[in-house]
Amino acid sequence: MAIEIFLILIALLSFLYVRSKLKESSSSKLYWKKNKRNSAILSQCEELKAGYQPTFWAVNPHIQTILGSIAHFFNHKFNYRRENIQMRDGGTIALEWYIDKEFVHDKQVLCNTDPILIISTWALGPDITSLCETAFKGGFQPVIYKHRGHDVPLTTRQSAAFFDADDFKEAVDYIHNTNPFCDLFALGYSLGAAPIIGYLGKRGKSSLVNAAILVSSTLDMDIMLNSGFKAPYKTIINHFFKQMVKKCSCFNFFNEDCEIQQNDSLYEILCRSHWEADPYDSFSDWIKVNNPAASIRNIRTPTLFVNSLDDPVIEDNSPAYVSLRNNPYCLEIVTDTGGHCGFLDGIWASPWTDRIAVEFYNSVLNCRSLILSPVKNGFTRLRSMTR
Repeated sequence: MAIEIFLILIALLSFLYVRSKLKESSSSKLYWKKNKRNSAILSQCEELKAGYQPTFWAVNPHIQTILGSIAHFFNHKFNYRRENIQMRDGGTIALEWYIDKEFVHDKQVLCNTDPILIISTWALGPDITSLCETAFKGGFQPVIYKHRGHDVPLTTRQSAAFFDADDFKEAVDYIHNTNPFCDLFALGYSLGAAPIIGYLGKRGKSSLVNAAILVSSTLDMDIMLNSGFKAPYKTIINHFFKQMVKKCSCFNFFNEDCEIQQNDSLYEILCRSHWEADPYDSFSDWIKVNNPAASIRNIRTPTLFVNSLDDPVIEDNSPAYVSLRNNPYCLEIVTDTGGHCGFLDGIWASPWTDRIAVEFYNSVLNCRSLILSPVKNGFTRLRSMTR
């Protein structure tokens, strides 16, 4: 009986492998405005231009998404140095600096002038350990950006500002001030990409981040809150936010009459968790100010968006894509498969986005004469001094 099961499994894997090979010709498309800057960057991104080929036994978008989420939750095991940082309003965020387990015996020990990779994730995200290891081996110092209320003690009325770029801006300023000779890069996944988009759009040419990659990002918050996420992930995401609001309530930050109902929409959940804390007249005003879609046109930093057509979590973002593709600083790769924050390739289902991120950032560093300029933050320095 065991032999029959083994043969059936081999036949199934062979079928999936052959089927994936037959579909290779229509795997991904790269959109970008032709100019000297983008041409120089892409000339050194061979793997990005080659496109994405999914793992033959994990082509299904739900498998891609679930495998990535499982690794995100259960493989979050790495050494790090944690810094809790107080914001101007008294809130608290955290930075977790990756420490390689064998860095003492490794010849490639990072120093305080190596580029820093700021990673912003969310509940549905990548294998953080694999991402940090790949970035470290590529010569980057990985640091995980933790939102307030997300594994971080709440010290103000405001809970988790997932879409608010102000906290991320203060984090970037802090990292730059404590590491003034390091180039900064950003990598965002799912809702974790929203504050990065907001930061890049609000800062424009004065951004301290040299390049960014945003994977399975929610570009239009208005669409997301009104249309919601796709089932069955909608239930999981709503439950995640409900638990966050209930956790906040134990600090007496919200009215006692504010109860979360079983059938509350995501809009109502977020409205309840922000209405008392925000300086805006209404939650709708808050959305207008912090919607990532409104910031895309103002981005003046090389930014790569990675999205899949079979994303099983977020609704259609095509209205935001129009704005994205009209920005000469934005590049976008759209794959037929990949799921939500999955993009697994190879027989062992390794994250493809980890490798193209290191490739893209190194290409930006090599093209610094076309892209980077001296930072004006109280003093001027030459970027040529940082490598």
